[in-house]
Amino acid sequence: MASRSTEPPENDIVFFARLRRAGVGLRHAEFVMEQFTKEEQRDTKTNWWSVFQSEKNRLDTGMLDIFLGPRGRGKTTMASMLVGCECWRNSEPVYATAMELAADIRKSFGHATVEDRTDRRRRFERCSLLVIDEFHRADKTDWSERLMESLLDYRYRFKRDTIIIGNDSPEDFVNHCGSSVASRIKECGKIVVLDGEDFRLRGDTHE
Repeated sequence: MASRSTEPPENDIVFFARLRRAGVGLRHAEFVMEQFTKEEQRDTKTNWWSVFQSEKNRLDTGMLDIFLGPRGRGKTTMASMLVGCECWRNSEPVYATAMELAADIRKSFGHATVEDRTDRRRRFERCSLLVIDEFHRADKTDWSERLMESLLDYRYRFKRDTIIIGNDSPEDFVNHCGSSVASRIKECGKIVVLDGEDFRLRGDTHE
């Protein structure tokens, strides 16, 4: 894992490149850039911002936090902002959907060398912050479930921060995530329900 630094990136282009390399989508990367470089654009009086600050303070604790709620409540935006915090201090976070993560590791078993397969998996295991979006859409195959369980177990053992995003209710998520993940959440994580105003209804297109 790259050494952390409290120094900001050399310039905006470097910061933006780090966001995109981490896997943050273009729309959300632009929003994060705006929030980090233009303080006057920050809507700091909202409950959403308060939750974001609380989550920001949990970075570096080995957390396993779950962002749940309907679409349009800012789950992806908040996770992207936390990825931005890591990029700002020269860490190496990763943002991926559950399906992208599984597909990336699975395809390495085709023509890749053993070293390449190991490197692909290590990227998800060892990054400073791993965000797994659309967890409710993850494959339900035995292989995918074992992969996710072993990945989260590795990150738990080495105190790597992890955020999972889904659209389930808290009850449904706990029922579907499996006993191992549920146990990890009780020990070092929490479920954050974002159910406030729909960003899209107020003209903000950020999820």
